[in-house]
Amino acid sequence: LRKVWQKRKCTVRNGYFTISHSTLNRLPVKLNLLTCQVKPNADDKKCFDLISHNRTYHFLAEDEQECNIWISVLSNSKEEALNVAFKQAHDKDRYNMENLTGAIIEEIKHMPGNNMCCDCSTPDPAWLSINLGVLICIECSGIHRELGVHHSRIQSLALDKLATSELLLAKNIGNSRFNDIVEANLPNSSSKPTKDSAMTHRKHFIISKYVDRKYVIPRIMRSPVAKLKNLEIAVKEKDIFILLQGYAEKMNLSEPVLEFSQEPRETLLHLAVLLSDRTSLHIVDFLVQNSGSLLKQTSKGNTPLHYCSLHNKPECIKLLLRAKANITITNEAGETALDIASLLNHTTCKDLKVVDEALKISSSQPSELSEDSWQQAALEGMDSEPNQNSRENHRASSRSSESSDDIPPPLPKRGHMNTSFLHRVRALYDCQADHEDELTFVAGEIIIVEGQEDSNWWHGRIEGYPHRKGVFPVSFVYILPE
Repeated sequence: LRKVWQKRKCTVRNGYFTISHSTLNRLPVKLNLLTCQVKPNADDKKCFDLISHNRTYHFLAEDEQECNIWISVLSNSKEEALNVAFKQAHDKDRYNMENLTGAIIEEIKHMPGNNMCCDCSTPDPAWLSINLGVLICIECSGIHRELGVHHSRIQSLALDKLATSELLLAKNIGNSRFNDIVEANLPNSSSKPTKDSAMTHRKHFIISKYVDRKYVIPRIMRSPVAKLKNLEIAVKEKDIFILLQGYAEKMNLSEPVLEFSQEPRETLLHLAVLLSDRTSLHIVDFLVQNSGSLLKQTSKGNTPLHYCSLHNKPECIKLLLRAKANITITNEAGETALDIASLLNHTTCKDLKVVDEALKISSSQPSELSEDSWQQAALEGMDSEPNQNSRENHRASSRSSESSDDIPPPLPKRGHMNTSFLHRVRALYDCQADHEDELTFVAGEIIIVEGQEDSNWWHGRIEGYPHRKGVFPVSFVYILPE
């Protein structure tokens, strides 16, 4: 039986392949390329097949070259449609997360005392101390930054894209309850700054309040043993305010607990990780940020990160990694936290593997990424990313608070292009180009690196979008394993 070919007009547009009929009164066939497969014909180099979910279409081109062009166009269009679909899903997830974060921020703003600055009572404060859970005004935020991140880590509610995890303490503490403890012994209201106070007055008060803890009334029992026991009870009963009282009284929150649960020399953070659930992550976060216990080891050499792996606590892992916990520390058995997670088949602890693989690549190419940048790669599940509004230029450090801990470091001037290497990398953050030769991308997109301008700037194109190309900062991406 002889095969008869019929000529048809075909078009490819926006991920769809359209086949017109010979008569104009019939609607063309429209195929979604995401559900189709393109296959060359092994017997005839001028032919190819397009296989849909319910039918196979056979095509004959004028020659082999035209056939290859059609196959290439269809394949590329399918890949582009796939990338668009993934991007839409990513954008939807990000939109939903931004809505959730926005709703939490609105709740925080309506908590008692949060309608005014925690330090000077200026209305509508727009800055948050991440590690203390209080809202302050822009004038006081500048003094908080001067204190250093070991006292107060400041972020903007408006300019920074905050992760839900960064709102844990604000949702559970608030200005009124914080000041009930930290300003309990304030001589009189006149000694507290107002919105019209000079910066020297503000600074003197804030240092007295946060560094000297001058206005705190000791409420925890005097005996060191009794004090530590009180804090253990606070962790077990999920009482953030007893912990805050201990912090305000300058107690050492990293001391070994008196009654360990698993191993001698456990700290409060070990205990908090061990007992953690979704209702107590703020307890873990407070100790992660304020106790100085990240590197503390039990008698068996286990850090709090080891405990996360031992007891399958993935949310705690994210909080610890955000605080730059060291994943390379081994216990007395020579095991890292990742080793333990792998041994126990705790797949929920996948963030450790991301950081570990990144560090292995980083160690072989030390000039390409810092450990801090790699650690941020594991935090995508925590929906944290720097806001483009909070940095004016990729080469300049962030203007907002301690964002230097959370976004790539400032970059030097760009050099000349070197095209001697090729990588696939994934974007950690959104990046908006400042110049025509720079690349704009969103977090999660894959970039094909085609060249190196210098150790801090690479040249590449978005995978599946060859027209989107340009230079971009190395610290905004991480290398994917081969």
